[in-house]
Amino acid sequence: MQILLSNDDGIHSEGLLTLASVLREGGHDIWISAPDKDRSAFSHALSLRNPVKFNEIQMQTYSCSGTPADCIFYGLKGAIPVQPDVVIAGINKGYNVGTDIIYSGTAGAAREGALHKVPSFAVSAEGYEPPYPFQQAAEFVLEHIEEFIALWTPDIFININTPKEPGGDWEVSYPEHRDYGDRIEPFSVKKNEIYYFLSGKNSTTHEFVPKELSDMDALRRGKISVSPIHIHPTVDMKQYERFMRLHKDRVIEN
Repeated sequence: MQILLSNDDGIHSEGLLTLASVLREGGHDIWISAPDKDRSAFSHALSLRNPVKFNEIQMQTYSCSGTPADCIFYGLKGAIPVQPDVVIAGINKGYNVGTDIIYSGTAGAAREGALHKVPSFAVSAEGYEPPYPFQQAAEFVLEHIEEFIALWTPDIFININTPKEPGGDWEVSYPEHRDYGDRIEPFSVKKNEIYYFLSGKNSTTHEFVPKELSDMDALRRGKISVSPIHIHPTVDMKQYERFMRLHKDRVIEN
């Protein structure tokens, strides 16, 4: 099948190149549309007011001057001369679990593919120190790609995370809340001009006990985590009903 790859670590990242190699060896036709440099944590940002440049650096491989979501948005609109059967973003160096999904450019690229009604996966791997499990993650995708496409529906993307030493087993999981322990540190250059640097100890799956059956729980136990992530904003129904009662009461009062 024709597969469009992207990521947020950049066009030359090891995870992306490993995934492309394994999928090609598996007989798939691989196209790549990835950022020309690292654009981690760009979430689902799109370039609306500036042009986006695509550069074919080798056959079927395009670097993009924009964001991860741009790579897919513009690619599927015609910047890449293919209509893929599936979009895969990754392999990201580092987990995209829980709250990471909000910030992740990898997730943003996969979400953009799903919004175009193309089956889409986000794939990430443990990335605290080498060797990273990119090969294991790529082989897992190759083995299960048809199965996951069959499970995919147009309102989700599939989020896959691979632990340091996966045993081959995988579990269906849900996103866990993640507290990063971030701080900011000021640095003053001159009066009324202050720079702030993000610092702090980034929390990991090893620093607290995650909720049972969450993505972080699966990874902590050495399982590959697979989560169906809804792509559309949703309403908390309990809060919706609470707001509706309040609104009705005020209408009656007036």
